[in-house]
Amino acid sequence: MVVYTPLVLLCSRWASVHHSSYQPVWSTIVSSCFAFVRNVRWKLRKRLHTFAFIHNARQEPPEKCIEEMKTIIAVWGNASTGKTSSIVAAYKKLCPKKDVSDDKDIFDTVNTPLCKIGFSSLGDPGCPEHRKNLEELLKQGCEIIVTACRTRGETVEDITSLARVYDYKVIWISPASANLPQTQDYTVINNANACSIITLIHTCYNL
Repeated sequence: MVVYTPLVLLCSRWASVHHSSYQPVWSTIVSSCFAFVRNVRWKLRKRLHTFAFIHNARQEPPEKCIEEMKTIIAVWGNASTGKTSSIVAAYKKLCPKKDVSDDKDIFDTVNTPLCKIGFSSLGDPGCPEHRKNLEELLKQGCEIIVTACRTRGETVEDITSLARVYDYKVIWISPASANLPQTQDYTVINNANACSIITLIHTCYNL
């Protein structure tokens, strides 16, 4: 393309000096050549820009993608609605070898090949450990945090304020519940809630 442009100019100059009668024809030819050169240069530049964009996209570090997906899964509900039991059941599904009581609060992390998951089942108002545990999991760099909270008040404010500070998105879910006697076994319901939590984790990171 660099060679064609001087050649076209030379031919145009020769035609104007030696063959003035053919000048209109040569002008048409020269204009067509210039248009062809401009078109080829534009297409080449466009291809180079496209290649550069694809190359940069392939070089994007995976850490940045993970960083943008940091999530707090907040299991929220009123008192005695199965928040703790559901979180514990989800934790046991990811760590089946650990001996954990169904009615005890947990505070632990689980390392997977793609991300680090934090669990904190404390969610009662007036409990300072709720904010303390959540902030500790954030400082540890957990990409996903599963925690409990009430439907309003300080536990909700703890989650929203810390998510804003550490740049996390929040997914609010309510555990399924049933009006059953206290003596009734809630294992099936808790397991269903645990599966919902695990599904959300899988959706975020394709575990």
